[in-house]
Amino acid sequence: MIELAKEKGASDLHIATNRPISLRVLGDLAPIEANAKPITAAEAEALLVPLLSAEQQAQLAKQGYVDLALAAPDGGRLRTNISRFQGGLK
Repeated sequence: MIELAKEKGASDLHIATNRPISLRVLGDLAPIEANAKPITAAEAEALLVPLLSAEQQAQLAKQGYVDLALAAPDGGRLRTNISRFQGGLK
């Protein structure tokens, strides 16, 4: 998904429970695929929780959010925010 976002010139990749995975390109937010279906809470957790260390998972549980940086496939860094909202993660 990150590589696709880069190819499309997206500034953001949005993964959120009950919404289709989306890209922000030139300020507009659109689903990553034309007929993308909203993802479930379980799917969002399966995508996002493995990105967190044990300490970050504890912070998410306690504070409801965590900010972090992830290594990008090209060697760069990706600013990331994972938080709880409306019964799921985003």
